[in-house]
Amino acid sequence: MKLISFKFTKNLNKKQWLIVITGSFLCSIFFMFLGTQFAKKFGFIAFNVSGSLPDTAYKINPRIDKFQRGDRLAYQLDKDQFLHSSRIIKIIYGVAGDRVIVKGQDVYVNENFIATAKKSSVQGYPLTITQERTIPKGCFFVATPHKDSYDSRYETSGLVCEDRIIGRATVLF
Repeated sequence: MKLISFKFTKNLNKKQWLIVITGSFLCSIFFMFLGTQFAKKFGFIAFNVSGSLPDTAYKINPRIDKFQRGDRLAYQLDKDQFLHSSRIIKIIYGVAGDRVIVKGQDVYVNENFIATAKKSSVQGYPLTITQERTIPKGCFFVATPHKDSYDSRYETSGLVCEDRIIGRATVLF
């Protein structure tokens, strides 16, 4: 195989420029693929840009294993009117078999108060409170203590099931 080499000068011909541009593009694609594969296997760092949790940075471990109450869960929020498909980190408050109970605007999991649901978002969009239900296998009720958190207390956010889970979020700082 013959390697092509040339000096970078103003005098590159069209063929040489095409080789430079094509090579740069292919290298970019290769390294993006490599980075994606690395993140899937070893995790990545995520930053909290909202006030719903007090922590700033998390390591997201993409290996899905058993989750339990109190774990921080990173998941993909379906596209909706509020966040337009986002990656979210919340705390697990309910697991399979737990009962979600609604009393007025207050939401409970197994008689433990979780939060009060609001009737509208900070932006003024109407919010629909979650329904009473038993959490099915493979799903979780997630929330945060923040009064404006958009989480499982609302029907549009809903329970987080395995198909939306990215991984476990561990606090870095």
